[in-house]
Amino acid sequence: MFYLNFFLQKGTELYLFIFHIKGQSLKKSITKLLLIFLLFILTSFLFSNDNTSCNFIKLKQIDGQWYFIDPNGDPFLIRGVHHVNYNTAKEKNTGRKYYKEFVKEYFSLKDDSNDEWKKKWAENTLDTLKKIGFNTIGNWSPTELLKDKLEKRRLYYVTIMYLPRGGWVSSGLDDYFSDGFKKHAEKIVKQEIELHDFTKDKNLIGYFIGGELKWGGDWRGLQSIFVDYLNMPVDSSGKIEMINFLADKYGRDIKKLNKDWLTFFKSWNQALKYQKYKALSNNAKKIEKEGIYIIAKQFYKISRELIKKYDENHLIMGDMLLAPVTPHEVLKACGEYMDLISVNYYPLISNLQKTIPDILGHMPTKDSLQAFYDLTKKPILVSEFGFRGKTKDTPSTRPFIYPTYLSQKARGKKIYEYISKLLQKDYIIGYIIYRWVDNPKKGADFGVGENNNWGIVSVKNVIYKEYVDYLKKANRIKKN
Repeated sequence: MFYLNFFLQKGTELYLFIFHIKGQSLKKSITKLLLIFLLFILTSFLFSNDNTSCNFIKLKQIDGQWYFIDPNGDPFLIRGVHHVNYNTAKEKNTGRKYYKEFVKEYFSLKDDSNDEWKKKWAENTLDTLKKIGFNTIGNWSPTELLKDKLEKRRLYYVTIMYLPRGGWVSSGLDDYFSDGFKKHAEKIVKQEIELHDFTKDKNLIGYFIGGELKWGGDWRGLQSIFVDYLNMPVDSSGKIEMINFLADKYGRDIKKLNKDWLTFFKSWNQALKYQKYKALSNNAKKIEKEGIYIIAKQFYKISRELIKKYDENHLIMGDMLLAPVTPHEVLKACGEYMDLISVNYYPLISNLQKTIPDILGHMPTKDSLQAFYDLTKKPILVSEFGFRGKTKDTPSTRPFIYPTYLSQKARGKKIYEYISKLLQKDYIIGYIIYRWVDNPKKGADFGVGENNNWGIVSVKNVIYKEYVDYLKKANRIKKN
């Protein structure tokens, strides 16, 4: 508004000056020069560095291939690593953080301040990642420690904001229709964006809004989120919304509801109080899918509105869908509100990642993630995956569903093959590997107590050279 008033004021003054000049030809010449001058000034303002709309990472399809576009206009793919962090999980039972203990001692000097070793670790780690060919720091990394060191290395980063209340282990189930969810989510968004000054950061690619949320049935519960909502307490906003949805769907005929859901209600008030719903009949399962879509749409819509309220510049990257248990309806809603589709796509024993969707009736994954793209027409980021080995310090037994390779060479060969196949797909815009450092030997103190050799380095900060040699080759692969 300041600039608009300035142009109006000065333009008016110059116009009055020209009006008093004698001679029509001179008036016309000066008027033309004035218009050219004002146009130049206005254009310079619109495209200056102060205008943030042109200076952040975007998405673009080039000759049928999807890419990220950096602030200089150059295309790139995300090649990233999660958990680039010295502050790893505690070991179960002992409570020790072996990696942190080791790097703190290794990078400390007698005259070091308390935090000097962290800076040295950060410099060393970022240089190592750059040499291997990575360009992106993934989630669960110390943003404030790393971000000021990214620019000179031409590295980017992503970050995750857990908007639902409840963690990964407890499924992250939240009532997305409640005021409580909206207030909690806005508090997280506002706090994170303002604390880290994300809005102006040109090295930030975007935000994840959760990770592996429970939508359909999985190991955290066999019922879908729709049935979970139906079984919420009677005063829950989400339950009231879903009961109203059912009432409208059945024309408020309680007998039709009873027929499909195998219940014996005499009124819709009884239906509201009931907490043992199961979608068993074919009709109930069809309606269940519609309900899943309504809930997912609410989550993605609210999440997008909140983030855009505080940051118009960065991408909203979804919630890291778990590929084998992604319902069609969730993916559809995700595609309507997210800038891209993020999918965690791990190879599992016996190719379970390809057969589970058929058993559960979810999005098919037999042809990689082609069906995900066909449904949404949004580019896809493989937001988490990995191949675990086995060492004397990492038995790699929990959980059992991941294949285990007995040598770093075999592990490296598999990840190279995986990335090679990924980048044959024009809709793939990158991948983020899980993770920088191994789990502790006796298991991490969360989830199932993972004790896996996922890392690029051991807990003693030793690089797995044979594995890394394949990573270097994989990071050099270009899209077809």
